[in-house]
Amino acid sequence: MKKESVYIPIEVKARELTSYIFLSKFAISKGFRVYIGSKPAINRLLERKEKKAGVLIFKGGLDIDNILKIKKKIDSFIILDQELSPSCTDFHYEMKKRYWPNSEKLVDRYYVIGQHAYDVGNEVFDEMAENMVKTGWPSIDMLRQNNRKIFNKRVNEIKNKYGDFILISSAFCFNSRKIIDDFSKLKKDDIWDSIRSTLKKELAWAELTLKEFEINIEILKKIDQDNSCPKIIIRPHPSEDHEEWKKISNSFKKIKVIFEGEITPWIYAANALLHRGCASAITAYMAGKPIGYPILKKEVVKRALPYDLSEHLFNAKDMLEFCKRNINKKPLPPSEYSDEFKRYIHIEKKYASEIILEDLSKLNLVYEEPYKPNFRDKIFSFSFNLSRIIKEKFQLIFKLKKNISIAPQSQKMPGGISEKEIKDIFISFYENKDVIIKKLFKDCVMIDKK
Repeated sequence: MKKESVYIPIEVKARELTSYIFLSKFAISKGFRVYIGSKPAINRLLERKEKKAGVLIFKGGLDIDNILKIKKKIDSFIILDQELSPSCTDFHYEMKKRYWPNSEKLVDRYYVIGQHAYDVGNEVFDEMAENMVKTGWPSIDMLRQNNRKIFNKRVNEIKNKYGDFILISSAFCFNSRKIIDDFSKLKKDDIWDSIRSTLKKELAWAELTLKEFEINIEILKKIDQDNSCPKIIIRPHPSEDHEEWKKISNSFKKIKVIFEGEITPWIYAANALLHRGCASAITAYMAGKPIGYPILKKEVVKRALPYDLSEHLFNAKDMLEFCKRNINKKPLPPSEYSDEFKRYIHIEKKYASEIILEDLSKLNLVYEEPYKPNFRDKIFSFSFNLSRIIKEKFQLIFKLKKNISIAPQSQKMPGGISEKEIKDIFISFYENKDVIIKKLFKDCVMIDKK
């Protein structure tokens, strides 16, 4: 049966997958067919489809040539920027930095998280302003009271295994010399940076962030030696150097470093959260968890919404006292969101996912038949997996230099995207049995209604 199609590429599974599956629930209820998968898999699907049809929901930051290539295969190019979160300290700078000059005129819709982003976007983008819609975020949908049950199983597993603990959400990104060097090599010849002269500024920020990270580690080592310190679990950010964290974890006696799945159930399972200016503070705020912001180096303080929602801590003593004071505290969700919260995050009775799908339904999309994988797709999946395995073996055996990457694919997309994983998540908030969830090829799944 011909239907309107929605194509959703996933970059960071822990950040995006659950919320986009939630959005898919509303999509299929409105008669859409959804294709969800890793960025390489969705690109492969678009290349293979014969007719121009459907809408692509992208996380932002593509050059003009790639957008034009994509628009040969779809009717509408949509931006739902996953990196322009309320933790951004300078929306003007970040918005400009993430888009090539004149690329904004190729965007058919730009969905933003709240009023602040909407106001800034209208100032920054003349060509995109009329297509900008204040929707909120599907990831915020997941944090609302009615939907938290989907995390219950994982929350209980974490609590049963670790008991009471304080969670530290690490988001330094530049947490090793290696990752700064790799970033520099990636960007030095990039026209994107040369146009805006941002590379020098980004590298300076990276150096400051690394210094803060080193200060943070020394403080954590002191806390770790204190017998009164409660259990602490550090969760590295997907974009951080996890090998560096593995080395550091060997020096801890009591503090654990764990990266498993998405962060939301870990926040719900924790007694309190320590962070350094990331969106995890918003999750903790909505869940009523105590939130601490360690101010370790004034030059790298992120004065954004997470900062405003948090208790400010200035040294090892403050951090230790925060942990001891909150290890047994019961969560107390806000009865009403603060004005600052509502300025950054659009939230109403309707879910952001609903608002987005209502808007998508207004677009004049071409109907198309479901994609049917052929023999070439199967060969592609097999050869892609085989080549990756062989490449990794050769690198290991002969100690070859790996391709430069800020964060390896194994951190961004651990285990890939499977049919079973999507079914397990989907059934947690949509129990109807009239849903088809089908793997097309590696890391690409179709969601449809019978």
